[in-house]
Amino acid sequence: MRRIKFPNFKIIGAISLIIFLLLLFNYNSLNSPFERDEGEYAYTAWAWDYSKIPYTDVFVQKPPVIIYIYKIAQLINPFEVWPVRVLGLIATGITVLCIGLITQRLWGKTYALIACVISIPMLFVPYFTPFAANTEKLMLVPVMIIMTLYFYFKTVTPKYIWFILGGLSAIAVFTKPICILIIIFIILNWLIENYQSTKSVSDLFRSFCLYIAGGLFLSLIIFLPFIPNNLASAFEAIVKFNLIYSQSSGFTINNLWMYLGKLFPIWWPIFLLWIAIIIFRPKQWWWFVVTIATSFLTIYTSPMGHYYISIVPNSILLAIYGLTILIRLINPLQKYLWLFMTTGIIFIIMIFPFLNQFTLTPNDFSIWMYGTVNPFTESKIVADKIQKLSSSTDYVYVAGSEPQINFYAKRLIPTRFDLTYQFNIESPYREEFQTSAVTDLKNNPPKVIVLSQRQHSGLWNEGSPRIFIDYLYKTLNESYVLKGGYVWQGSQGAWYDTISKDQLSLASFLVYQHE
Repeated sequence: MRRIKFPNFKIIGAISLIIFLLLLFNYNSLNSPFERDEGEYAYTAWAWDYSKIPYTDVFVQKPPVIIYIYKIAQLINPFEVWPVRVLGLIATGITVLCIGLITQRLWGKTYALIACVISIPMLFVPYFTPFAANTEKLMLVPVMIIMTLYFYFKTVTPKYIWFILGGLSAIAVFTKPICILIIIFIILNWLIENYQSTKSVSDLFRSFCLYIAGGLFLSLIIFLPFIPNNLASAFEAIVKFNLIYSQSSGFTINNLWMYLGKLFPIWWPIFLLWIAIIIFRPKQWWWFVVTIATSFLTIYTSPMGHYYISIVPNSILLAIYGLTILIRLINPLQKYLWLFMTTGIIFIIMIFPFLNQFTLTPNDFSIWMYGTVNPFTESKIVADKIQKLSSSTDYVYVAGSEPQINFYAKRLIPTRFDLTYQFNIESPYREEFQTSAVTDLKNNPPKVIVLSQRQHSGLWNEGSPRIFIDYLYKTLNESYVLKGGYVWQGSQGAWYDTISKDQLSLASFLVYQHE
């Protein structure tokens, strides 16, 4: 008589817990308004349908993979925020799964569950602005798959794995290039270990060639839509301008100290577990120390919180390694009790300062995350007003860096610059960019101009060339009529069709229509 196989309720329970936690941390962010980076990617993907080619016709600084992801989301629903946020949540779920698989491979199923549970509040620390479908969280997927494959295939590596690794590396780099160093470390270490095992130079050479072939093949696919006519524009935006951007003011080691200061009150148990690794230095301890050091090395100067998401997976793995050591030292006979208590305490410490996030509406969640200094919650309202003041064939220009408005309104921008940051970042290009934008606005006068008055929109910085800003105010005064604006009074904001002089300075957006 055949035995009936019952489902493994422990595994089902663990998976259900992880899914529940992911949804708990994200349910009210899935429909919260786009922030400006998301707005740029969404607008770029949407405008591509109207022959506005990324890089040539829309100056987007990120490599193409993020645009493809937003295009996939728009195939699901081109009008809503939630499709790409769901894709971002799935990406984070895959990252958590990879963390669990690596931990299980190294230290067993119990520690794998602990790693997954702890990783969720760490990946969603509000200081990282992690709820947006941004490049860093999407980049982690191929990086973590590479790391997972390393731990499962480093002893015996089938040749086809190297081709896959090359493809994954290309996807990761062309999502966000900050992962280059950690990928180089993993691949080089893997190749060296394989050589030490086989002592075969020809085998090493074949593996390396297959890796390069996989990388080139995926790179060709990624850039195929831009070959050959738009490749120069892509190089200018992705490489040349980004190198200048990375060296611009504000990128100092002080940013790292600022974020470490914010993280210490909630991550101090994690930092203590790192110390256990340094003190006891167990087998292969250096591998985890180097990977986390490499993660920090690529982002330590950045003032943007979402960059710091990339340090989380290696931080967790290093901490779990420290936890395995401490549990053996404390009381191995009561291992599960100590593990349960430790996990619960760490989890509570991490979420306690942010408990109010779980009760917020999507709009309130956005304000809680970004404040009112970033005009994200009112962007949809302004877009609705734009649709009434213009037709679908009219150009609309947002003077500032808020392209989410154009995406919501489904209106094209008359210039390739959907942000004004490029006009102000000190570079050899800013006068050229400003002149180009002014020429575009003259040749294709927008039906509506939205003036963003929020500082973070980057309309103009003191010391920047005045070519663009002088033309903007001149043409608004001569050819446009103020049709209303979104006015904030304290923490409350509302749309006004008629703006008084006293309200002008309180408005985040002023909307002008061509006479």
